[in-house]
Amino acid sequence: MQKRIAIFGAAGRMGQTLIRLIEKQEDLQLAGALDHDGSGFIGKPVSDLIETSSAVHFTSDPIQALTYADIVIDFALAKGADERIQACRSAGVPMLIGTTGLSDSQQQSIQEAGNDIPILWASNMSLGVNLIFRLASEAAKALGSEFKISIHETHHVHKLDSPSGTALSIGDVIGNAVGAVDIEYESKREGEVIGDHTVVFDSPHERIAIHHHAKNRSVFAQGALNLALRLSEKSKNCYRVRDFI
Repeated sequence: MQKRIAIFGAAGRMGQTLIRLIEKQEDLQLAGALDHDGSGFIGKPVSDLIETSSAVHFTSDPIQALTYADIVIDFALAKGADERIQACRSAGVPMLIGTTGLSDSQQQSIQEAGNDIPILWASNMSLGVNLIFRLASEAAKALGSEFKISIHETHHVHKLDSPSGTALSIGDVIGNAVGAVDIEYESKREGEVIGDHTVVFDSPHERIAIHHHAKNRSVFAQGALNLALRLSEKSKNCYRVRDFI
């Protein structure tokens, strides 16, 4: 039986990559495609933008987009996240969210939605980046306060949030491991860089760096797709990527 997937933020870079991956897998089907109000794609078939056999049309209504979905993958903008979360919650449809730049209240909405549906938010879906989280945590605990910590990230010029959600997540992981600590963040926006993250531990005597370089966007999309399929089989709760590693 095919797993039916709705994509929120379907006209964006990640959305398009996800649709192409879905198209390649016979056991998956595109069930809905959401784009923002004012988009020139609303009402048009997805095939106008992406080479696909799907007959799905773009919509700006999250309820319409998820009507036939078994799972939602959301990479839409932070604006409107509460409405999208509530739509999934009301419909009882599991939801995986990769949107960054969410407010505290939006994060709270995710936590509350876990009372009704399986839901997962992550700033980065790649296995490599989630390994970086673990390595950074262990390094911070092992090295101690003698080392100054800095996190450096570079992304394409179209990325709106700065520092990136992944950089902030790395900082949160370190803080959870060792308590309150000063972390310096450096953000760059250059060309079409997919995503570079480096965590640096620096002392007067040595310097340790942990680096992740994304070669293409598919690493995030495939990671999100794999997580979404596993999430769709879970019971209601608010999950983290580490629950699946």
